[in-house]
Amino acid sequence: MHPIPHSRPLLGKREGAAVLRVLRLGHVGMGSETERLEADAARLCGVRGAVAFSSGTTAFAAGLLALRLPPRSRVLVPSMACAAFLQGCRLAGMRPVPFDVDPETCLPDPADARRRSRGARAAILFHPFGLPADPDRLPRGLEILEACGHALGTRLGARTVGSLGRFSYASLHATKPACGAEGGFLASDDGRLLARAHDLRDCDERQDPGFRFSARLADICAALARVQISRLPEFRRRRRAIARRCAEALRGTDVRLPPDRPDAPHAWYRFLAFSPRPAGEALRAFERAGIAARRPVYWPLHRILGLRGFPGAEQAWKRLVSIPIHPSLTEREIRRILSAAREAFPPARPGTL
Repeated sequence: MHPIPHSRPLLGKREGAAVLRVLRLGHVGMGSETERLEADAARLCGVRGAVAFSSGTTAFAAGLLALRLPPRSRVLVPSMACAAFLQGCRLAGMRPVPFDVDPETCLPDPADARRRSRGARAAILFHPFGLPADPDRLPRGLEILEACGHALGTRLGARTVGSLGRFSYASLHATKPACGAEGGFLASDDGRLLARAHDLRDCDERQDPGFRFSARLADICAALARVQISRLPEFRRRRRAIARRCAEALRGTDVRLPPDRPDAPHAWYRFLAFSPRPAGEALRAFERAGIAARRPVYWPLHRILGLRGFPGAEQAWKRLVSIPIHPSLTEREIRRILSAAREAFPPARPGTL
């Protein structure tokens, strides 16, 4: 019985042909393919332009620097998110300030975000695991920085995900909805911010001694990412179909699932099941079946920083289970996952539904 990974990109002949084309040209570093990726990313987010980087974390840090906030400015970050949020703030010389989240959806807890916003200059709008988040859940008067990678190609009402803040950014890592092996991009309608971010990307052939990165994205990664971005609608349909089957398999249990509203369709980057029992029990059941289910994040950000007072994020980390629904799953693998899900989450007790 082969193991089923939590994430696996769906790669095919088009991706292979795109990479081979770059190899045959003999220019695998940053060039015309990266420029085309930037145009694709801007269209996808519905904004003026984009700048490609070697990672999503570097793109985020460059965006923060391009805002020209005072050093050590406070930036609100959701606690139930990956450590890249902390590292991007630190790389830009900013101070990350976690806020709490709704335990079942990981959307921002508006009251807690407001309570922690004193002295803050910016806040991250995170679409947790594919569920679009409304910027109105964050305190007013702050720069909204949109982490859009989990929900690329979706919308919030009439607005496109990726256009909801001063800038947006996304990772193109191998585990993300659009895979470039590595890489990321920053997108914005602000021409000056884009120009500053572009200048920050490359430290070579500059006369002034200002701080810059060496964070160029190779054409070989850009070519792969461009094909993946063009396939996002296909990937979302596939993820949605698998998510529906998972939801059906869990009917009759006391597991709760995230909402999927017509005006804010879920991208289903992850399928999160909120269990009334500790997540460890379900994770062990999946492990016995050879399936790599996971907690949504390795460690909440407030725990990394040694902070307390985040009951929503604590409950989310202890109760949420992320079940594989990546589009590369075969029918046999899907059936194994559904069977394991029924074993991992027992039927609801009378009166609990």
